[in-house]
Amino acid sequence: MSMQGPREHLFAILRVAPGVCAEGAFNENRLTVSKLVRTIERAREEVGRLNTLNGPKGSRYFFQVTRLEPEDASRASNEEGPGDQ
Repeated sequence: MSMQGPREHLFAILRVAPGVCAEGAFNENRLTVSKLVRTIERAREEVGRLNTLNGPKGSRYFFQVTRLEPEDASRASNEEGPGDQ
């Protein structure tokens, strides 16, 4: 049984800049979270808009679902030590 309450689902708009995997090495500075939106419809619209606007410059946008943790969930997990279950 989970002690955590329900989590809000959000959609992260991610930007991959040119050169994210240059010379066989991953460059984490070339992958950024552009923004978070609340609906999949808004995520699709924003990804389409940004790809149209910045695609010719070499950037690529996509979205990924993620969860917003309740404030008390992170505090509770930090207070528990090993074996405190």
